[in-house]
Amino acid sequence: QISLFHVLSRSSGDILQKSSISKHKIKILPQIVEYEHIDSVAPFQFSFPAILFSGWMDPKKGLHIAIDAFGKIASSHPTARLVVAKLNANEAYEAQIRSRISALGLQESVLFFDRLNRNEFIAFLKGCDCLIIPEQWENMSPVILCEAMYAARPVIASKVGGIPEFISDGYSGILVERNDIHGFAHAMDSLLSSERKRLIMGTHARQAAEDVFDENKILDGFNEIYQKVLYGKN
Repeated sequence: QISLFHVLSRSSGDILQKSSISKHKIKILPQIVEYEHIDSVAPFQFSFPAILFSGWMDPKKGLHIAIDAFGKIASSHPTARLVVAKLNANEAYEAQIRSRISALGLQESVLFFDRLNRNEFIAFLKGCDCLIIPEQWENMSPVILCEAMYAARPVIASKVGGIPEFISDGYSGILVERNDIHGFAHAMDSLLSSERKRLIMGTHARQAAEDVFDENKILDGFNEIYQKVLYGKN
């Protein structure tokens, strides 16, 4: 009985079509990003090379993949830190994560921050060297991915769901198969080893964000949705 579905990525549209929803009832529009707020916040000045992870402490978010990958490059980048800005936690999973950190000897190299306020998070995002999104499920379009692109941060992300629609591998970020610990480790090492690569990828990410998440184009798309649903207009 649904007149029209709004999804954030082609991947999500494909999932609906596999569930027998007509493509004519699906409208793909990316989310609007609060870029003015992102631009207004000063970056946090980390005193060490920082890889940022932000998300729920849950297996679906793949922090265990990031931990194991970071463990493989920690000796090559002894001053680097994996900064975990965590949201609500699956307690059993968090216990596993902390046990794994101890087993790998990363207690001093993985830093946890409980829920940051909005400005603190944006400052961390703009100040980190790169962002890691080791998603383990078919996420439509992680909000943090869009924000990182606007913040001109290079992203290392799983090649799942809608993520590959926003990040061009090797150009505006690095895409890795979701369970490929060695691939994530190589990507971390590659970005930590080259400030020039981080700068170029970050610049490309910002350019892509300004096009893909253009507010006027998205709002025009929503207007089309409302016109079609309310008045039957195309």
